[in-house]
Amino acid sequence: MSDAETSRKISAQVLLRPAAGARLADAEITAANVERLRPAAEAVDRVRRFFAAAGFEVGELVGNSFAVTAPASRFERVFELPVEAVEGALGWRRAGGDVTLELPAEAMPEEVAREVAAVTFTPPPEFGPTRFDGGAGGFGP
Repeated sequence: MSDAETSRKISAQVLLRPAAGARLADAEITAANVERLRPAAEAVDRVRRFFAAAGFEVGELVGNSFAVTAPASRFERVFELPVEAVEGALGWRRAGGDVTLELPAEAMPEEVAREVAAVTFTPPPEFGPTRFDGGAGGFGP
């Protein structure tokens, strides 16, 4: 990314693990099981403090996730990888060349990483704007 692009603010979602030990991948979240899938309050606080101390703007918890916002350069420093516009969204290329929207948990301290199911950029919608243009307008046609 260029200097202008790395200073532009971007956001990612931080998805937290359930306190009860349930696996998110195995569960459809419904009104009947939402409490069982809720993260522990102390885990929420620990992960939010980590991102705030790292210089991110930290959103409020909604369900089992919250948003973090910062310049692309902050994501690159914290997660030790280049963020780029790939396949119509923000993401990064792994060493083998495959593309992912998820940031590597191993870049976070162990006590934070174990509470986080994923830190991910949001893919573009399947309607309307379908790619990230990297400019001030964000997503393009």
